[in-house]
Amino acid sequence: MKKLLCSILTLFMMISLFGNHSIQAKEKKLELSDIPAYEEEPFVEINDYEPYFMDEEKNNKKSFERFSDLDELGRCSVAFANIGPDLLPIKERESISEIKPSGWHSYSFDSVPGGYLYNRCHLIAYCLTGENANEKNLITGTRYFNMAMRMFEDLVVAYVEETGNHVLYRVTPFYKGDNLVCEGVEIEAWSVEDKGKDIKFNVFCYNVQPKVSIDYKTGEAEELYSNLLLKKEVKEEGLFNQKGDYIGNRAYIEITENEFRELTDDELKEFCEVELKEYEEKEYNYFSLVFENDRGVVFPACTCFPAELGTMKKDGSLDVIEEYIYISDEKVEHYTKPKEQLDAEKKEKEKITKKTKSDPRDSITVYVSVTGKYHSKSNCSGMKNYTTMSLTEAQSYGYSPCKKCN
Repeated sequence: MKKLLCSILTLFMMISLFGNHSIQAKEKKLELSDIPAYEEEPFVEINDYEPYFMDEEKNNKKSFERFSDLDELGRCSVAFANIGPDLLPIKERESISEIKPSGWHSYSFDSVPGGYLYNRCHLIAYCLTGENANEKNLITGTRYFNMAMRMFEDLVVAYVEETGNHVLYRVTPFYKGDNLVCEGVEIEAWSVEDKGKDIKFNVFCYNVQPKVSIDYKTGEAEELYSNLLLKKEVKEEGLFNQKGDYIGNRAYIEITENEFRELTDDELKEFCEVELKEYEEKEYNYFSLVFENDRGVVFPACTCFPAELGTMKKDGSLDVIEEYIYISDEKVEHYTKPKEQLDAEKKEKEKITKKTKSDPRDSITVYVSVTGKYHSKSNCSGMKNYTTMSLTEAQSYGYSPCKKCN
């Protein structure tokens, strides 16, 4: 009984974790309109977990299994069984790959654990009745959905194996209109001999997959990248100063202004925190997002706190910074400089540039660390990430000299 008690405890834990929503059907039959929209929980309780079995069904101690015929669209319908120890499988499961349920497609997505989006999901699991390639018992379901169903299936198997009793078990898929893929399934269960004491539940499992958009009419799907930039080609180039000397590397992604503007704060945050780490190891001097109209976001020295938005120079750095994007674990904050401030800074920069046009410091290259100090040696203090600029620029931006190498 130890295994059974653990399984029952697991069910109570699932209820406490995921059972925040409860719905009471209007009648003793669930309608699709009764089911609340998916809200990041794999299942929802129905009718306070009370199944809709009739009294005569609850008293039946004979094992059986029944499967509905496929409808005109080739879709599965209700599967109903009274699971006893005599129905439990006694041989290894066989291949079911020849079955193509309604809406079946083969997709492999990076965001899906194990890769494949769809499973051939048993309405009544193989572990309960030993059904293999039964087309009346297999639907197109996501991996996330299949794992949710498995929690309840394991509970029933443990009970039947350890008690020898029967469990009424009914699974009903719900489709919208003529969709080929179901929205999810209702699972009802009732332990017969003990009158529902150990096994009694009624739940709806959602046929969804996080980070994936599914067309339930056809089964076609696409991955919803939390970062729209992940599929973009990353380009690399060397950086050279005005004298033609090699001064470092830059990696960049070319995108349109509109694509950037459509990114949410969370998408930008994920890009900065996850994607840029790969390029940080390559020690690029810059990682840039290059937009149309000579605009871009630059991550100086491959750091991304903060990101800067503005007019980009040919070497990949920013000339005029118009916006800062500060990123933390909690939120992303944008700070855009007022137009008056931008105009004043532009005039001041032009003034400095004109004044120092013949300044010999223009020909001196320094290396600005992430701490805001400029160095005459690129490897000072073991420094790996730095921004290259002229001494004139470094001093005009207010960077202080490193006492070790200057």
